[in-house]
Amino acid sequence: GFGTVVTGTLISGSIKKDDVYIIKNINKIKDKKVLLVDDIYTTGSTVNEIANNLIKSGVKDVGIITIAKD
Repeated sequence: GFGTVVTGTLISGSIKKDDVYIIKNINKIKDKKVLLVDDIYTTGSTVNEIANNLIKSGVKDVGIITIAKD
């Protein structure tokens, strides 16, 4: 399971520039399981982009939960 709890949100800990999300300190979550929480799922492009970049950066596994679907 997802044993480590990180407070705050990944997006607020990252920089968005030209529709690209840049993680400021990947070492804090490298080799860990990450759970992304998104308020509204519309196309899924945001969470999919973030999840793919996290995996490419060394995150072990990414889960996604959304609160509502648009």
